[in-house]
Amino acid sequence: MVRKYLKGVYAAGISLSLLSVLVFVGITGTNQNTGTAYGVTDYEKGNSGNSTSNNSTKMMTTDEMSMTHRAAVGNIANVQLDANGAPAWIQSGIWVMRASFNQSTNQPQSVWLIARFTMVQPDGTARHMHMIYGFQPTEFTAEQNNTIHVVKGTATVTMKDGPVSDVPLTIKIFNGSVVGLWIGPDKVDSHFGSNPIYGVLSARSMAMMMEMGSMKGEGQMMGNRTGS
Repeated sequence: MVRKYLKGVYAAGISLSLLSVLVFVGITGTNQNTGTAYGVTDYEKGNSGNSTSNNSTKMMTTDEMSMTHRAAVGNIANVQLDANGAPAWIQSGIWVMRASFNQSTNQPQSVWLIARFTMVQPDGTARHMHMIYGFQPTEFTAEQNNTIHVVKGTATVTMKDGPVSDVPLTIKIFNGSVVGLWIGPDKVDSHFGSNPIYGVLSARSMAMMMEMGSMKGEGQMMGNRTGS
């Protein structure tokens, strides 16, 4: 079981790396009609290759060893409605998220998110693209008997005039299957409306979350037996 899980984590790590490249590089044109992202710039330059190399040579601390890292990827598939309830925008793209949890409490400690999605009006006009990155979580909660996991914070969102920082962002994951992103509406002129942008978790992400949940349950059972 553990060997199978580690293989899954390794495969997911490769998938995350590839998806991260796709999210921020992609194959885009040279104007808005071909889907060029608004305000594309170098992001998070502080994460240099040298710092990554140096960090990889350090020994794991006790805190790091007590953390569980979970990854999820998926698609964005949403129709944004106007004030009259009519379709205003079609939104489609991909997202990648990593989260670190305390092994003893299973509470999230940090969340990393990037997303890239296209917006186009139902008649095929005004096509453009947005990216979300630099997420800074400020609050972790759960709703409806822990079936909905909620993370609130701020992020940078690319807009027509360039990247906008400190945009309010709420992420909700419903039953390990659906993700909802509430973007703004402050600081982005309600461009994404007041309702969430919905997406889904990939089948691999759902399977990994289920397997990790079962492994945690087995560990708790073994601990109970040892203590009895």
